Amino acid sequence: MFDNGYEFSATDPQAPLLTINIPIGLRYRDNPGDIKVEGPGHGLNYNDLAKSGARPNFDSNVTGLQVEPGKTLALVGGNVFIEGGVLKSKGGRIEIGSIDSNQFVNLVPVEQGLSLDYEGTSSFRDIQFSNQAFVNVTGDGGGSIAIQGKNISVTSESNLLSDTLADKDGGDISIVGDSIVFNRSGVTSNTFGSGKGGQIILEANNIKLENNGGASIQTWDKGDAGNINISANSLEIKNQWGITSITTANSTGKAGDINITVNGPMAIDFVGIRTDSSGRGDAGKININANSLEIKNSTVSSRVTNTGQAGEIKFKIADSLDVKNSRITTDTFGTGDAGKININANSFRLQDGAVESQAGRNSTGKGGEINITAGTLELPQSAGISTTTFAKGDAGEININADSFLLQRSRVRSNTQTGSTGNAGEVNITAGLFQINSANVQTVSSSSGKAGNLKVVADTIKLDDSSLRANTTAGEGNITLNSGDLILRDNSSITTNATGTATGGNITINTDNLVALEDSNITANAEKGFGGRIFITAQGIFRSPDSDITAFSELGRQYSGTVQLNTPETDPSQGLIEFPETVTDPAQQIAQNPCLRGGGEFIITGRGGFPTDPSKVFSSDNVRVDLVKPVASTVNSTSTTKSQPSTTSTSATDKPIVPARGWIFNEKGGGDAGSL
Repeated sequence: MFDNGYEFSATDPQAPLLTINIPIGLRYRDNPGDIKVEGPGHGLNYNDLAKSGARPNFDSNVTGLQVEPGKTLALVGGNVFIEGGVLKSKGGRIEIGSIDSNQFVNLVPVEQGLSLDYEGTSSFRDIQFSNQAFVNVTGDGGGSIAIQGKNISVTSESNLLSDTLADKDGGDISIVGDSIVFNRSGVTSNTFGSGKGGQIILEANNIKLENNGGASIQTWDKGDAGNINISANSLEIKNQWGITSITTANSTGKAGDINITVNGPMAIDFVGIRTDSSGRGDAGKININANSLEIKNSTVSSRVTNTGQAGEIKFKIADSLDVKNSRITTDTFGTGDAGKININANSFRLQDGAVESQAGRNSTGKGGEINITAGTLELPQSAGISTTTFAKGDAGEININADSFLLQRSRVRSNTQTGSTGNAGEVNITAGLFQINSANVQTVSSSSGKAGNLKVVADTIKLDDSSLRANTTAGEGNITLNSGDLILRDNSSITTNATGTATGGNITINTDNLVALEDSNITANAEKGFGGRIFITAQGIFRSPDSDITAFSELGRQYSGTVQLNTPETDPSQGLIEFPETVTDPAQQIAQNPCLRGGGEFIITGRGGFPTDPSKVFSSDNVRVDLVKPVASTVNSTSTTKSQPSTTSTSATDKPIVPARGWIFNEKGGGDAGSL
């Protein structure tokens, strides 16, 4: 279709001749035909392709279907099949589109000729690359590949390649569909000159990279590599290769970032996602945003071996992050620093794996920080979160913030290795519940560098056969705990330990209740230096006889540290009842001569010190008056029964009843009110 309204039809011989007007689009009617390109395949070593190419001008000897350099090769129809076919446009553009019936595709003028615009296209068909199919736009720069369809599959050692060889920037490789599958096939973009490499863009509802399939970008020279951007509703990467961004040894350009956004689940199994810098340029960042992420038998890493900086690894997971038998790591083996690891998830479970950052041997760069924020954080078995230095650079900090943190048969650790001069990092943990079972949290200095400090803030801290430890050979290594309750059981310990001439670290505990049972100890020790100091402030301290709180030095008592316990002082009046100072006069509580001859009444007024309920304690206003025991009767009775006198008796022989007028206490404190 042309801008003057004319339409050229391959099936209508009565159509007008083509004019000089520019075509504006392609209209497809009821049944667009399929396109098939067959060939012998690229004939290249697929392992070299999977490594992003080992040299510039990496190309197939097969001529295949090609256009002049810098021009556009477009294949647009119904289903498209590239079966061993080779498509080439040196520094140009290759467009492949699969369109359903009754659709329209816009044509947009670009430097290479025309570009396809699918903005008005609502329905697509399938595109398949197989049998070592090869699409190559390598050139001095500007080469780009655009593929759009419904189900797009790249299989059996097929490859899409765009290399930049000179000072012009490379074009992008863009693949858009409903589903995208790379099976033992890949997409790669490299720069061998000063021009920037192009980006790799994958957009689909479902994406799979499997069986040594993947995406890779590299820089070999001054030019920066492009980014890899993946957007999907579900993403699965499994069985080797994966996603890589690399700078080579002699390069000065930066590696590209890896950006992944998944609205639904993402799964990684037996693959690598990594950014490496072996040159002077920085390694790229890894940014993963997903609803849920499962990582098994895999590595997500950023590493530097030269002057470049390692990239940051950032996970933002809306729901669950499950890592098993895998590593998330940033490392430096050069002068550049290792990158940070930032993980934010609603729940994070790490099992038989590690989140770690290290400054490796012979490096001078610093290790990276590890920052984890989660609703629930679990390390149930053989897992570790650690920062380490083997050389001059310091190890990074570890910062953990979780509503609930379970550490079981695992560890959190920042340490310096023997021969290193860098310092260990701080370990900071903030949690609602922090529970440690057969596990440990520690900062360790094994060389001249200082140990880091350990700080925990939690509502409740529970240790069961576990330890919080700071070991040092060069000072520092203090432990600070702030909690509502601190409970140690089954040989648990909180320890600062100084070897050599180092002074022992201090232990500061602020808690409502400290409970230490079953040989659980709090110690600040030193070998040939002064022992550390222990400061404990608590509302209550409860410990079994075999649980100790000590600060000592092997040099002797004069070098031992101090233990200071701050608990509320005992108040002798606490829990007692304050009685009124004025004692009740019993005479005022008894009616005068109440029992008259011929009948009468006995009236009790007030409670006389008794509570209203015998099961309750006295109130502060009660007055207690103890009663004497009943006096044994002195009247001898010869019968078991005795008739009771009538209440109306007026016998003249009855003696008058004399009311009590007071109390008499004997030398034993007993009372006798006489006989009635």
